[in-house]
Amino acid sequence: MQIRQILKVAIKELSNQRAPSLDARLLLCATMEYTHEELLLNYNQELTPAEEKEFMALVSRRKSSEPLAYILGQQEFYGLELRIDRNVLIPRPETELLIDLVLNDPLPHNKTIKILDLGTGSGAISIALAKHIQAASITATDISKQALEIAKINAEIHDVSGQINFRISDWYDQLGEAKYDYIISNPPYIAKSEQDQMAKETLLFEPELALYAPEEGLAAYKSIINAASQHLKPGGRLLLEIGYSQKNAIISILSANGFKNTRTHQDLAGLDRVIMAKMR
Repeated sequence: MQIRQILKVAIKELSNQRAPSLDARLLLCATMEYTHEELLLNYNQELTPAEEKEFMALVSRRKSSEPLAYILGQQEFYGLELRIDRNVLIPRPETELLIDLVLNDPLPHNKTIKILDLGTGSGAISIALAKHIQAASITATDISKQALEIAKINAEIHDVSGQINFRISDWYDQLGEAKYDYIISNPPYIAKSEQDQMAKETLLFEPELALYAPEEGLAAYKSIINAASQHLKPGGRLLLEIGYSQKNAIISILSANGFKNTRTHQDLAGLDRVIMAKMR
């Protein structure tokens, strides 16, 4: 079967997905090891039986709503290609706001900046910051050994391993008395009661450990905020990604723990996405 023919078959198979044509092309590029331009230039090329089998197997996975990032094993974040598997949450564009806020913050970046990334997952936040702040010294923690292995691979790929210390830790448990200029986290914040509102590809395939938190999604925030003052330098910042309806609850937790200058920042969709706070 020719490329143009098998694409038609795949697009029909993927009609239950949001972007069947794009999905089919990306999967075929991965199968053929072609760029998009090379695929267009070779529309009449015949696939071998092995290539057809491999491609349709990928199509079947996507038809079941498995995310493209897991099928392809990679995801772009802040201009960086990251290795991804089902042990880590897929980095989202809205999380890039955390990076923007640190890079635009007035703390001087020409001296060593100590950053703590709690729940690093794929390492996306730490690696993006390390690439843009040469003086950054970053500690990146996760409770999942498998997630940290992926994060370490990504740090090596992007040549920032020397700036990042990866540690297995349940929030601050293994950090001693270390203090930081920034504590940053995109923690699990979805309540189990919200499962019926979630996309099928998230619900079925992404790691529960990185998605759900008890106490209506607030448990992780309480753990992070309650001990943050012990690990922030004077004038240090705490940045948290939040769910669209959690702003008021999290600000209350911050206020009760001595934080001031609390500001909420919206993502490109206009939804409350990141809270940035300083100690009183």
